[in-house]
Amino acid sequence: MIPVSHHSAELTAEEAGADDADAGKEAVLGVHEQEIVAIFVQLTQALGAPRSLGEIYGLLFASPVPLSAQDITGRLKISKGSVSQGLRFLRTWGAIKPVVIMGDRREFFEPVVELRQLVSGFIRERIQPELETWKARADALGNSDFAGMAPDEAQREIMENRVSKLQTWPKRAMTVLPIVARLLG
Repeated sequence: MIPVSHHSAELTAEEAGADDADAGKEAVLGVHEQEIVAIFVQLTQALGAPRSLGEIYGLLFASPVPLSAQDITGRLKISKGSVSQGLRFLRTWGAIKPVVIMGDRREFFEPVVELRQLVSGFIRERIQPELETWKARADALGNSDFAGMAPDEAQREIMENRVSKLQTWPKRAMTVLPIVARLLG
């Protein structure tokens, strides 16, 4: 069951802008909303994530009320598929949370605005799996015989030392990243 947000528990469908009279109207983003969306687009692209994730999160961040997938599609003028996929990713990463609006059966969302939660979710869902894959590959390399790869003993030793370092980096990163997340919170 989806919890009712403490911010939105008092909102009716009408107060959230979800009445039938407004359903066909598409609101234009204001200047401040555009700037907030642009900030999050820039950030998500710097992290190698799709532009649409930044647009969706930015719009939710800029909105004082929770928004539905339909609201997001209309306001950002992006496809339903992009919105659906973006909401799924953001929800998995812990960047947004579902909200119940009394009197409306649609699913609404609001952003998680605590930096610690955002960073922790990103680390858990995006960085940690990559580090685990890296570690497994580096461990497999560590079990390799470098005799055929390097022509002499000195070069083999260099390669063994480098692979040894490569094996330690993911472990160090997994130790440091939670500390970084705590510091940011």
